[in-house]
Amino acid sequence: MAFKASLHWRTLIGCVLALGVAAFLVPYGVKAPAMAESRPLADLPSLPAAPGDFAAFRADLDAYVADRFPPRAHLIAALNLARLRLGVSGTARVAVGRQGWLFHDDGSHFATARGDPPLSDAAASAWLANLAGRSEALAARGGAYLVVVPPNKESIYPQFAPAWGHGRDASRAPAATLRRLARRAGAGEVLDLGPDIARQAGYGLKVFSRLDSHWTGLGAYVGYATIMKRLQELGLSQGPRPLEDFVERPAGEAAPPRDLALMLGVASFLPNDYPQLADPEAESRLRV
Repeated sequence: MAFKASLHWRTLIGCVLALGVAAFLVPYGVKAPAMAESRPLADLPSLPAAPGDFAAFRADLDAYVADRFPPRAHLIAALNLARLRLGVSGTARVAVGRQGWLFHDDGSHFATARGDPPLSDAAASAWLANLAGRSEALAARGGAYLVVVPPNKESIYPQFAPAWGHGRDASRAPAATLRRLARRAGAGEVLDLGPDIARQAGYGLKVFSRLDSHWTGLGAYVGYATIMKRLQELGLSQGPRPLEDFVERPAGEAAPPRDLALMLGVASFLPNDYPQLADPEAESRLRV
């Protein structure tokens, strides 16, 4: 009986030691997945200078060990990939939607897209007065003031947003409300890019990536074209250059934008279709 108990403990200790050694060897044999935590990892703390410093030293040392554990990135990526398959996010800043789509959550749970809280009369009046003042000041100098509102990803692709994010009414969003009020009051120019970009998305144009919070090169072009058309209508500029003036960057030429997937550590495991545009002629004239 004593021999069996001794063998049990030796086996247990051996397994723990083997796992510890394997944990330190994993990074040498398996490439760490791409990850962006938007924070610096904990550094090795200095030794305590006085007895009262031991509590802070222990906490700082725990943070250092947790952040510098060799297979840490591998474990986080594996856990978050499993969560993603179940429709669950590994961080509060990323919301997992349908069909693997990821959305940025600033803590308000898409409140802007829902128009929640609704714009108060006082806030709208103050905003319109500010807009009118700036517009008049620039008009006196021969210029123009144009407020441009870019869209949120969840307002362009509501069909891929999380189920809890449904019930949005684009007409209640602050941008739509202020645009209507500014037009009626003649306070100034407010240009909401959302309708044009949403229209192109409905036609199948990939204006946002599944894995990133920013619009793609095609989405940026639609926004640019909308701005230039409005400036042309105001007699301030020529119209937009045609899409044919730009070329699509080949896949792999540069790291594709995928900030939301990088926050979860799963970017290395997911395909990313992100059309990017370039202007080689204009770029050749740039000097940095």
